[in-house]
Amino acid sequence: MQYKILMVDDDRELLKMLNQYFTLKNYTVMIAENGIEAMEKISANPDIILLDVNMPGMDGIETIHRLQTDEEGMNQDTKVIALTANAARGAKQRYLEEGFAGYLSKPIEPSKLEKLLLHYLGGSLAESRTEQKTEQGE
Repeated sequence: MQYKILMVDDDRELLKMLNQYFTLKNYTVMIAENGIEAMEKISANPDIILLDVNMPGMDGIETIHRLQTDEEGMNQDTKVIALTANAARGAKQRYLEEGFAGYLSKPIEPSKLEKLLLHYLGGSLAESRTEQKTEQGE
C-alpha cells in the first residue's frame, strides 16, 4: 500500500526536503504552501496531513477547524500533525486541544518523523515497505 501525505507549510525549503524524503520512501506526496491550498487539495483524501501551525493567510489552527467542520466530512478522521517551531511549555497540549492528532517540532528530525508516521499509519507502513523491497528484489 502506498500512503498519501499532504504537507502544508510556507517554508519552501522544508517542503523540498520533506518531498525528497517521502519520495525516497515511495510515498505519494501532495504539497500546499498555505491553508487555502490545503483545502483545495484535500479532495485527494490523504492518509495523513502534516500541517504548519503558523502560516500567513489561513494558518494551521483555522485550517484544521475547517477540516473538522467540512460538510462532506471525508477527511474528518484523517490524522493531522502539527508542525511548529514553538517548543514552549504547553504548546503540544494546546495543539492537541485544537484537534491535532500529534505534534512535531521544527527542525524536523527524520527519525522522529518516521516514528510518528509508523504510529499514526500503523504497522502496515513498515509491512508495505518490506513488501516493496521484496518486490524490488532487495
